[in-house]
Amino acid sequence: MIRISDGIEDHPNAKNLETLGAARLAELLIEISTGSAVAKRRFRLALAGAQSPKEAGREVAKRLTSIARARSFVNWQNRKPLVTDLESQLRAIREQIAPADPAGALALAWRFMQVATPLFARCDDSSGTVIGAFHDACAMLGEVALAAGPPPEALADAAIEALRDNGYGQYDGLIAILTPALGAEGLAHLSRLRKIRLLGFDGRRKSAKRSYECGGFCINCRACGWCAHRCPAGRRTDRNAA
Repeated sequence: MIRISDGIEDHPNAKNLETLGAARLAELLIEISTGSAVAKRRFRLALAGAQSPKEAGREVAKRLTSIARARSFVNWQNRKPLVTDLESQLRAIREQIAPADPAGALALAWRFMQVATPLFARCDDSSGTVIGAFHDACAMLGEVALAAGPPPEALADAAIEALRDNGYGQYDGLIAILTPALGAEGLAHLSRLRKIRLLGFDGRRKSAKRSYECGGFCINCRACGWCAHRCPAGRRTDRNAA
């Protein structure tokens, strides 16, 4: 319950903050953000979004590049600011960019997902909060792809390339997520790609180095679900394979 002291509410809210006026609010925000890199990035992103979705997209792309190129180790102490940062970028893609430019948002969503591999190489995610941000982004891929309407075969190709880099499980469930956007044409193309992968150009089956319980039918059983009926556990049988 909010207490009232001398007629003034103890907790600020949108209504009573409006009484300060834009100028005073701006001064307070600058003061609060001093020394906080996360807050400053959020302000820059909000300002870019206020200009145009294109400017917001540039800001997101720049930040994702910085995260991917960083080398400092992320431990339990600085993991929360990282997750907040990732969530801010994801929110900007979904709310500021996707409604006006779904194709640009789709490109940024793929770029967001590509940050996972270099990030997890320098990150302690024992809490599972970082991978959670990427699972949210993966789910968003389906929504944005459906809105953007890319060529089904191109989307299928992108999905296959993504699953080749699923070492941290960031793309788990991708095919099911993209199924509405892929449609019959995209799924048929995925099936053809699977057959090309299984057979050499002479029509004989390849002897894959990596073996799954399903016999190697999938790039990643756990992610694609093509052979769930044959490989319920979705795990490799030869864990020593290269």
